[in-house]
Amino acid sequence: MGQGGGRPGHGAARYDRIDALRALAMMAVIAQHTDIFPIGWLGVWIFYVISGFVVTLSIRRGDPPRAIAGDTRRAIARDKGAALAGFYIRRAARIIPLYWLYVALAGFITFWLPGPDDPWEILSQASFTYNFYLLDHPEISVLPTTHLWTISVEMQFYALAGVAIVLLSDGALKRCLAGVVAGCLLGRIALIGQLQHFNQSAHISFLHFDAFSAGCLLALYRARIGAPQAGFLMMLGVMAMALLVAVYAVVNHHLGAQGIEVVQKILSGDGMGQGRGAFIFSAATMLGVGCVAMAAAGRGWFPALLGWGWLARIGRASYSGYLLHFAVIEGLYEAVILLIGHDPMHSGTGAMQIAFRLALCVGSIGMTVLLADLCYRWLEMPLARLCRVLLEKCLLKPVRA
Repeated sequence: MGQGGGRPGHGAARYDRIDALRALAMMAVIAQHTDIFPIGWLGVWIFYVISGFVVTLSIRRGDPPRAIAGDTRRAIARDKGAALAGFYIRRAARIIPLYWLYVALAGFITFWLPGPDDPWEILSQASFTYNFYLLDHPEISVLPTTHLWTISVEMQFYALAGVAIVLLSDGALKRCLAGVVAGCLLGRIALIGQLQHFNQSAHISFLHFDAFSAGCLLALYRARIGAPQAGFLMMLGVMAMALLVAVYAVVNHHLGAQGIEVVQKILSGDGMGQGRGAFIFSAATMLGVGCVAMAAAGRGWFPALLGWGWLARIGRASYSGYLLHFAVIEGLYEAVILLIGHDPMHSGTGAMQIAFRLALCVGSIGMTVLLADLCYRWLEMPLARLCRVLLEKCLLKPVRA
């Protein structure tokens, strides 16, 4: 997912732990897409919370001064306008160049692959509306781009929330964000009868702005959150997930599930219905808030785990890794099929299939990390710097004039 701009205060070590958390989230997503970790989608919601947290920190650190003696309303408005333009420039420069390059390559590949060829799919990806496209096109694309709907959701949040984060006072912003958190839950409850499939509920972006908003609130209250408060938030997140599993284990048993089936597919996203689409994402958001709070607090076993430097390095390149991971998985999968002459994912004993999926997961993580690190250094950051300079020259000077 898109990285936050800059390295806000509170120490580089604390921010490195946020990067390390990104790395774990990316690995969870890869494990999901290799069919080895069915709840790896929770990594996406952790990404969402991180995005709201880091972006709010970076904006508030660079806030223009509030009204002081001698300031005029016009000067204040001009400063806020420049701050708002700067926010959108930083987001666009960091996310769009590499993203469009990946989408363009995927569009080129579509002419060489068998299967459906829908130009609207590429256009929806390029315009960051891919999540809405997938609502009417549930079939799996032949392109390694189906994961890009998450970036569309993120960009839609930035487009709407940027104005509030930049222009509102802390108090007004906190009230607005709290309203979004409550409103998203109420919206999912109101649509409880229509959210029968994971894709239906996950792809409606405005129903998931609570995850980003919770991250924003965490950033605004960061000065009050120490290790005890972070531990409490983590406990709440774990308890929310446990309560969700317990409730729907009873529901599954009531519907006739037996044995292991009672707890299967509660968090995997394969089985929605019975109101799960209303509550599963709130539990995921609470868990994400707990993880981010623990990482930012910097004390305890979890921050110690995130203190490994190599994890932070992987996390800094996680945007490149997230873009590339699906193509890496598909490439390795097809290479194995060509090498051995059959599909090991759907042949052999159950133990052999699990072993292959595990090997594919490990190989995909390793290859993704390697390619992401190279891409981050030689493509992502140079393109972001170039794009930012060009956009600032075109847009900021008129604002500051």
